[in-house]
Amino acid sequence: MPDAGPFLQPVPQRQRRRAGAGQPRGNADRVPLGAETAARLDTLVAGNGPVLIGLSGGADSRTLLILAARWGRMSGRAVHALVCDHGFRAGSADEARRAASMAEAEGVPVRIVRREGSAPPSGVQAVARQWRLTELAHEARRIGAETILLGHTRDDRAETVWMRLTAGADLSGLSAMPPLSPHPLWPEGDGLWIARPLIDQTRAGIRHWLTAQGHDWLDDPSNDNTDFTRVRVRRTLARLRSAGFEGTRLSEVAETTGVIEEGLSAAAAHLLLETIELHPWGGLRLDRDRLNAASAGIRRRAIAAAMAMISGVPLPAPRGVEAIVSGLASGQPATGGGAALTHFKGKFWLVREPGRGALGASSLSPGEAGVWDGRWRVTSGLEGLDIGPLGEDYSAYAGRGSLERVPGLARPTLPALRQGGTVLAVAGLDTPGGVRTGWLGPALAARTLFAGRPPAWFVRAMALKAGETGSRNSSSDAPYLRGPDLETLET
Repeated sequence: MPDAGPFLQPVPQRQRRRAGAGQPRGNADRVPLGAETAARLDTLVAGNGPVLIGLSGGADSRTLLILAARWGRMSGRAVHALVCDHGFRAGSADEARRAASMAEAEGVPVRIVRREGSAPPSGVQAVARQWRLTELAHEARRIGAETILLGHTRDDRAETVWMRLTAGADLSGLSAMPPLSPHPLWPEGDGLWIARPLIDQTRAGIRHWLTAQGHDWLDDPSNDNTDFTRVRVRRTLARLRSAGFEGTRLSEVAETTGVIEEGLSAAAAHLLLETIELHPWGGLRLDRDRLNAASAGIRRRAIAAAMAMISGVPLPAPRGVEAIVSGLASGQPATGGGAALTHFKGKFWLVREPGRGALGASSLSPGEAGVWDGRWRVTSGLEGLDIGPLGEDYSAYAGRGSLERVPGLARPTLPALRQGGTVLAVAGLDTPGGVRTGWLGPALAARTLFAGRPPAWFVRAMALKAGETGSRNSSSDAPYLRGPDLETLET
């Protein structure tokens, strides 16, 4: 695995290329790249708020910067940029400043963030990606943006498909890098979207366009470091291209499987809606017979979405899903992926698995919002408010009578709101004044089922399912799902 050594390379130099014979013309002979990208942005970006660009200064992100800035000026949208300096190479700070100067030249407000600490001994690219996505989420929230623009291209998508093929990915894994997808981190990315306006463009075409426009860019030395899987894949595809196989055709695999995935996801979403009953404390009552009667693939997807709602973890691991599927088939209790299948009052329920993961307590100051256990968003208006699991001993809880309608296995995992150690309320059952709680289950289901924004019919149907539970309480007139992206069931 790579260490910090390969990163200690000379500072990347700006490159200005001139198209010559044999260089691909890319998009120059088709619809103008600017018009095509503007149309794509109009489709991908919802609302009227600001957008954020992840900027490295490379050819792809520089092109995105130029075109998004133009689109912003024409549409009256605020466009911001963030430069993430991983600090893994000597001179990376200078590279970040050069990238920032590109944004300044376009009139785009820009910030630079730098990762502290040395490079990890292994897994450098994974660590860098996680940190970068975290910083992009923080910056998007700081400026009020819901959409983050990244400069991924057709080549990037082809490389990702190849990597997933060699890793044995299933159909859903091959529908890589859609034009729009949820921010991959949870809960940090809740309500945020990753848009890829250049996903239909080739890397060569983009560089040709930049050269024709008289723009330069930065080349990253780590793109030549064969310690990294993506670099090796890039070279493999280049060799295949010389043998007559156009690697970017793999991008078409992602497009085709994406269309198939949409149909399968819709079928699974319908099955989910037909076979669950939502309960405002964060549990699901299941129609076991109808689930078992469904086709295996659709059933597995629907159960995965239900498990995400319960566990607070999008896209549960296949092994956990299979455990719950097997339990439903046999009619026996089962656990997997943070969810537990249990029998209560003659029905099958899916609830949070006790003891799975860290069910610790979190403290909130007045006006502060936080997410607990990946499942509950809480906004406090009280001093010294804590949220944590109810636990085994709830004899001092004044509303303990309401627990009779909750399966015993789920009670210790319920989100208890405490002040000075005293249980004030349990979210979803009762909520004290000055506190807002929201179950993130619907958003988790949507992220698990759909590659992009959930369809309107799913949003409406899930809202109706929530209303059917009779989850009205003292702090709200009725449960509701905020916005078109199915964020929370609030109580």
